[in-house]
Amino acid sequence: MKILFFPFADFKIGGPRIRVGNIHNELVRKGYNSEVFIPKNKVHYFTRYFNILKGDVLHFQKTVDPITIFVMFIAKLLKKKNIIDLDMDIYNMSSYTFDVNPLTKIKIKIIEKSAKIASKLADILIVDNHKLMNISKKYNKNV
Repeated sequence: MKILFFPFADFKIGGPRIRVGNIHNELVRKGYNSEVFIPKNKVHYFTRYFNILKGDVLHFQKTVDPITIFVMFIAKLLKKKNIIDLDMDIYNMSSYTFDVNPLTKIKIKIIEKSAKIASKLADILIVDNHKLMNISKKYNKNV
């Protein structure tokens, strides 16, 4: 079994370093086959998904954009397992975002809708607190 990680950013940021890097390192230490695809730039953020054919389990860390949803759907068709790891309530971002820029509001609505769809497609959701667990259970029973 091969586990592929797709973090939203590189390991300079704490979330990917802890929530992906540490898990990947521990899996490798225990003998599992694991690989991390850190986005190098905006184009690579999406082209790295061509690697899904190499893995059996796909771990998406805080990546719930429309293209990731498409990749998750393809992965489902290919009988791969999808895991989403969330460390913030992206289902309700508009309730705590104060930016009134219309473009920002549209982006937030897309993220919220994408998060709900991605959560339904996932085989497992990993969250970091009970409040987020309760919200996530509306979209997936495997939290």
